[in-house]
Amino acid sequence: MAHQPTPVRRARLGRTFGPEPSAVSGVVLLLPGGDEVSGRRPSPMVATASVRALGRRLARAGRDEGLVTHVVHYRCRGWNGSEANLAADAAWAADEVVRRYGDVPVCLAGTGMGGRA
Repeated sequence: MAHQPTPVRRARLGRTFGPEPSAVSGVVLLLPGGDEVSGRRPSPMVATASVRALGRRLARAGRDEGLVTHVVHYRCRGWNGSEANLAADAAWAADEVVRRYGDVPVCLAGTGMGGRA
């Protein structure tokens, strides 16, 4: 059996909470908690569950104003010291939002280690 290389992990944005408005005027990036040190890949289901209530409330309250909410799915679960993986993934997510929606205001809302990002 040939050795398979480990796939490169990439951060990604989760689906929006609620329907996406026709015109996006702002985005909230929800940053779930993580660990101080961990190279393990986080569970997307657990990450979404930890911020689901907040995401739904924000989406519902801001729908008429064009607000979109996304969960950031990190490459790995840990902050990992000077690597600051969660902060790097949050920065990538903010850039990705600008690429997708244009020059709109972006708000970061985090819990636990996600709040540190």
